[in-house]
Amino acid sequence: MSQPKLYRNLSRLAPALLDQFDLFIHSPLHNTHKETTALWLALRPHHPDFNCLDQELFAAAFPAKPYDNARLRVLRAYLLDHLEEFLIWHTLKSDTPMRNRLLRRALDEHAIDSMRKSAFESVSGPTFWDPELAIEEFLLAQELLKKAVQNNNRGMVHDLSSVMAPLDGHYIITKLKYLCAMADPITREKPLVADSGLEHLIGLYHSLGMSAQPLAAIYFHLLHMLMDREAELHSQNLQQLLRQSHPFLDAHERLNLYTYWLNYLNRKLREGKEDAITQMFSVYKDMVEMEVLFMKAGQFAAMHFRNIVITASMLGEFAWAEKFLEEQAPRLQLPWRVGVHAFCAAYLASAQGRQSDALKRLKAMEYYDAEIRISTQLLLIRIHFETNDIIGIESVRDALKIFLYRNKGVSLNTKEASRNFARFAVRIFHLQGLKSPQAAAQKLLAEMQSCPQLRERNWLYGKLRQLEMR
Repeated sequence: MSQPKLYRNLSRLAPALLDQFDLFIHSPLHNTHKETTALWLALRPHHPDFNCLDQELFAAAFPAKPYDNARLRVLRAYLLDHLEEFLIWHTLKSDTPMRNRLLRRALDEHAIDSMRKSAFESVSGPTFWDPELAIEEFLLAQELLKKAVQNNNRGMVHDLSSVMAPLDGHYIITKLKYLCAMADPITREKPLVADSGLEHLIGLYHSLGMSAQPLAAIYFHLLHMLMDREAELHSQNLQQLLRQSHPFLDAHERLNLYTYWLNYLNRKLREGKEDAITQMFSVYKDMVEMEVLFMKAGQFAAMHFRNIVITASMLGEFAWAEKFLEEQAPRLQLPWRVGVHAFCAAYLASAQGRQSDALKRLKAMEYYDAEIRISTQLLLIRIHFETNDIIGIESVRDALKIFLYRNKGVSLNTKEASRNFARFAVRIFHLQGLKSPQAAAQKLLAEMQSCPQLRERNWLYGKLRQLEMR
């Protein structure tokens, strides 16, 4: 039998948040119902499992009264309402754009004229950190204009352009956001092609002076980079703006911006642009420094954690990777902490040439999803390659084929890219036995470059270069 919704929601709250909820429930501003308070006090010691009897809870809330299940359910519903109100209040504390939006609405509904005037004057200098706020600002200005006309006080509105400016910003930023989503490499096989509508938008961006508005400038440079229009210049400008602006950006928006960037760099890697790995490492370092990758309760996203260690290892940034692994591993998501840490430590050891140590690390692996299992098998192929163990390579390759065939949850692109890596790794290994492998290596390189789906491309290219230099 499933638990009541109240218990399920309470069980997910961290102890620090429970302490704040306790203060919320005891505040007469939010709760004047003593039975609700009594129910909370009886429930709290049972967090997070809530293995408690309904009869005991009822007795705590209604002493000396016979047990009534319907009445207890009503009381639980009251407490659930208070919990949801608390979560709204707690979220608003950290959501400055939403607070500003509600404040402006409250000023419009309740404030005296002097406060209305100050609120209207603030419209003339929007920062555009939250473009949706422009709609609220415009509606407020429109209402003030109506009141000025009704009161025969037209002098209250001095500059109508200040009323329209928020809408201009809202239009430009919203459309730039939409175009960035359309140009995102994760959803498109080819870069977005410019059209007349896009050129018109870029013209408006310049004519309205939107480069002075940070959020508009961020999406402007991001769009040009995604479309490969002077990508290097725009990526430099984008990185500078994000470094300067990160304290003002909403956490979700900041993560989305960096995700677009990483998707673009991943596409460049698939196209064989080896310098993209250096840019990716620079982006990841910024994300770590600004804590973009941290999830709720300060936990580190497991997927990005692996990618950061892999990227640093590929560039030979071993000292940085070791420090990162030591400092950030305790913040990994709990269900995946052991497996991700073991994989990252093994990958780093293998990149440093410590293959036996890498194999020992992999013994501690915990496979929490298909991707970590595939990544581990690809790493094993690399380790066996470095130790000249063809039997080990072919054994792992065959096991990988079976796993990919049986696992229906893995995407077709991932399956193809993984199979191609194993196939090319075996072929490169056999080329090592040739006295003059240069011509065969060049032919194989051309074949790999024309292969759209291929994992660990840079590592394979490196092995081919070693053969060409023999």
